[in-house]
Amino acid sequence: MKRAMKFMLGAIFGGLLGGVTVILLAPGSGEETRSAVKEKLAALLAELKSSIEERRVELESELELYKKVN
Repeated sequence: MKRAMKFMLGAIFGGLLGGVTVILLAPGSGEETRSAVKEKLAALLAELKSSIEERRVELESELELYKKVN
């Protein structure tokens, strides 16, 4: 278990480090890079909110079914 945790932490750290490196070495200007990062972050947040809302609806539905059974 300890070995798997070390691997996961290493993979996460490596991904973050790689992402920062790519951003810093991007061929576009700083403004273009910031704009692209903002757009991707906004899209990611919108997708995350959508997924959370879908899951909330699913859980509420399951809760209602559970209440009816008991």
